[in-house]
Amino acid sequence: MEKIVLNFSECTLLKLDKLFQLKLIRHSPNLDAWLNNPIEISGFEKQTLHVYQRVLRRFVHDWHEVEL
Repeated sequence: MEKIVLNFSECTLLKLDKLFQLKLIRHSPNLDAWLNNPIEISGFEKQTLHVYQRVLRRFVHDWHEVEL
């Protein structure tokens, strides 16, 4: 496989999507199965996780990796 070297300034979202063949998946059965495993968390923690999940799904393309 050919090694590709990019400067940070060249790493646009479009270029990275094409380079790594990224695609947005709105529903993942594997993720749903993992998330539906029994776990002991409080109601507050569950609500907080759902808020983060919705925000992440909506804005993940615009966030910088340091913010994540």
